[in-house]
Amino acid sequence: MESFDPAELASQLNTLRERVARLEAEKTARRSKRSVIVAAVIVVATGTALAADGNCPNGLPFCFAPDAPAEAAQVNHNFSQLREWLVAKVGLPTSAGITTSSVSATGTLSGTRANFSPCGANQCLSGNNAAGNFHIDTNTPGGATYLNYFSGTQGTVFGAGTSTEVGRIDTRGFVAGGRRTPSTVVSTNCATANCSATCPSGTVIKMAFGLHGLSVNGTSGAWLCGGGLQWAGSCIGNSSCSIVTGCGNSGLYLECW
Repeated sequence: MESFDPAELASQLNTLRERVARLEAEKTARRSKRSVIVAAVIVVATGTALAADGNCPNGLPFCFAPDAPAEAAQVNHNFSQLREWLVAKVGLPTSAGITTSSVSATGTLSGTRANFSPCGANQCLSGNNAAGNFHIDTNTPGGATYLNYFSGTQGTVFGAGTSTEVGRIDTRGFVAGGRRTPSTVVSTNCATANCSATCPSGTVIKMAFGLHGLSVNGTSGAWLCGGGLQWAGSCIGNSSCSIVTGCGNSGLYLECW
């Protein structure tokens, strides 16, 4: 009967165990590689359908997981999608301006003459609708539109489209210029108790004040007799006006239309 060495038998058994373990590891690696390849094929086949079904939180066609392979075609496809969205939103990247159908801002919309054109050398917003008009409005029913509410200190100017001012609302709320401006202002200083003034031909008095003891320009310093204004309402609609005072000098201020 052949004898055997227990130590040699144990060595052969360990060698067999190591070989089996190595074969199992190689089998697991091959299975994992096949799974990655199958997953990549599925993504390629269905990638265009992932844009809007929620599979990618950012809406892109292809999603990539950590430590997972990413093919160049998939990455390039995502970049192409981003470019299409950019062009649809603001226009071609090579264009200096922005082309879009609407702008919604929750903060401050500001700019310089470089990007608010064409308005010459001034800062402005320009545009038009199908009728050629440009509207500034609030989109909240019952809301109001504010002009120069925080920073403008020189009033609001209205133009004729030719860099010509035709009207202005000053910081006191008074309207000046345009159709609200009288055609003529007549001011007369009289060195007597009585004073008279006449509007130019074709106009009538729309506003009249008499001055007691004070010249029209307010520089006489003679605030001694009455020292104030008299509303001459009876002169409205007439072409001339007269006042009678008990002062040594008087004056008249007329606005004629």
